Amino acid sequence: MDRNDFLKGENWYGSYYELAIEFCPDGNDARLLRAIQALWQSEFLTGPWSRRENYMASAEMPILLERDPNRLYGLIELPGRDAIGCLSMTVREEEGSDWLDLCIPTGMLDLIFTVRYPLFSENWGVNPWMDDVEKAFVQIAETVYKASPFDVAIYGEEVSGYTSSGYMSIETATPEQLMGGGYLVSPPTFNNLRSSVEGVTLASGLLWVPYKRPFDK
Repeated sequence: MDRNDFLKGENWYGSYYELAIEFCPDGNDARLLRAIQALWQSEFLTGPWSRRENYMASAEMPILLERDPNRLYGLIELPGRDAIGCLSMTVREEEGSDWLDLCIPTGMLDLIFTVRYPLFSENWGVNPWMDDVEKAFVQIAETVYKASPFDVAIYGEEVSGYTSSGYMSIETATPEQLMGGGYLVSPPTFNNLRSSVEGVTLASGLLWVPYKRPFDK
């Protein structure tokens, strides 16, 4: 990706397709910093940079965290595709959880895929690129989990916004919420839910519940 496309404001527009990772309880700076470092060391990512204008400069890993969202910018390269811009954010709830979000703006996705709205519809095939992003997010989540174990990760469109409305977090999770998929859950959390939902056990130990396609039984 060239510098002009990376800096172009319109490429950062649209909704975010996200991987949101929850660490509970909040306040463990060392754990969150390990997670950020592991995230940006993923084979899919290049960076990070504290400002978009620092594109392709030396990586700028944070050494301290503030309560306000910490934004870091970089590139994500999906197999067989050109690299596009992405960013990570940390969200630290008061007396709640710490969240690490990896976000790809749909404006960036538009540069390498045909993005059709709504992203999720009865015809999963309308946005086949979501399979590629899903696989990358799962591998990135595993990389983070090995370095800094977490409780729950959610991926999809604007999923970080769902947490504040009780969509799912470690404190509010129910088996029913797992059924639609889009989750990566630690074994203790999965066991505590006593869920009958079938998950795929990954090499890291995470239980992955993929999104349910319309053709799935």
